[in-house]
Amino acid sequence: MAFNTIEFLLFFFVFFALYYIFPQKARNVLLLAGSLFFYATNSLPLSLYIILAIISTYILGLLIQKNSQSKKACNALLSVGVVALVAALAVFKYTNFFIRGFNSIFSKDVSQFNIIAPLGISFITFSAISYLVDVKREKVIAEKNILKYALFLSFFPKVMQGPIEKASDIIPQFEKEHKFQLIPAREGFVTALFGLFMKMAVADRIAIPVNEIFGSLSEQTGARIIAGVFLFAVQLYADFAGYSLIAIGSSQILGFNIKQNFRQPYFSLSVSEFWRRWHISLNTWLKDYIYIPLGGSRCSKARKYFNVMVTFLVSGFWHGADVGYIIWGGLNGAYVVGENVYRDIRKKKEPAKANAFLNFLMQAKTFILVGFSWLFFRAQTAEDIALSFKQIFTNFGLKNYLDYLINLVVGKSHDALLGYLVTGFCTFIMIVADILITNKKISAGKIAQGNRFLRWIILYALIFMIILLGAYGFGYNASSFIYDRF
Repeated sequence: MAFNTIEFLLFFFVFFALYYIFPQKARNVLLLAGSLFFYATNSLPLSLYIILAIISTYILGLLIQKNSQSKKACNALLSVGVVALVAALAVFKYTNFFIRGFNSIFSKDVSQFNIIAPLGISFITFSAISYLVDVKREKVIAEKNILKYALFLSFFPKVMQGPIEKASDIIPQFEKEHKFQLIPAREGFVTALFGLFMKMAVADRIAIPVNEIFGSLSEQTGARIIAGVFLFAVQLYADFAGYSLIAIGSSQILGFNIKQNFRQPYFSLSVSEFWRRWHISLNTWLKDYIYIPLGGSRCSKARKYFNVMVTFLVSGFWHGADVGYIIWGGLNGAYVVGENVYRDIRKKKEPAKANAFLNFLMQAKTFILVGFSWLFFRAQTAEDIALSFKQIFTNFGLKNYLDYLINLVVGKSHDALLGYLVTGFCTFIMIVADILITNKKISAGKIAQGNRFLRWIILYALIFMIILLGAYGFGYNASSFIYDRF
């Protein structure tokens, strides 16, 4: 049951009504039942994984706190928890990766397994690890109420794709009384609606040409592959940021606050800044539980650069068991290390905002660098990556691609042209909204509390575009959220 389905809208409408009808003492029980039901609709057998993860890490958290006076016992218990969680993640996500590697190295033909990973397994794993580590570090008290702990791992708006919340931020919210408040609920509705627009009217529309290009790489020219890479950069942002906004908005309607996960990252002046504004909860997790334990920046410069590279390689491997993800992580790590080396040599700080034109050039440079790295993320396999570069360097075909674009405009491909125009229009709306948000000219809060006439114009316009240009519009091809598989 994905967020962009009628089933979810019906589920949330019924759940929202029941949540505020139920007495306060019974709401957490309803919330857990709703969360487990939401998860189980995607796969009932695999929902056993999240139940097992809840019970096992709940017990381990209590045992770690109980043995807090014994460093050896705490480390042993934490190791058991982390190893078990990572092992489960490895079995589901990386078994076939290691089999392929074994076959390649030893020229064997070991059969791969048909393994389906539980949805959101990586996000559940990271949340559970952060909880156990924070209990051991005494940054959070082990939760004695298993109901509240279960909600921490399974809260339905965030269970599939995050944001990855720390126990100290989300568990206390399950202890509060949540009365219906019109303004926050209205703000949540605006946030979720814009997220739905990003997903259905932008991401899913761009997915059509992107899937066409990467589904037949041998038939594409290099120019079209490059165009597909940068279209994918926009698609991925609209898809994942859209999901995050729906999760944040849905939570806000129910009275919960989930942290922001994206801050208009493609307006960044450097790659380092980009990674502070993209998938914020994951990068915060990697910083707190990988980068800082390795030594962070409080060490020699060489060690700092090593820590950065390890952190990005972990991020790449976390995303998936294909060589493309690892190259993608390593390439972005190299970008960030390069920027750090440059600043250390020149003894300069992060790029400061200059005039609008220079800012635009720096933003364009960042978008090109990050966009290029998405080639490895989207192509994934070594074969597709090699084929992409082969077409780029031996069959660039810029003239053919330009002829194709011209034919869209002057030829008889009116249906295709209309599809591109609709996609471009929706993308333009998203970019304008991001510019206004960045410049603090508009926000969901301002819309929720502002002029009623303007608010309804915005809401009706979004609904209109979602229905006519998105879900039921021309050439629409619904797809699941990209990060569901992570």
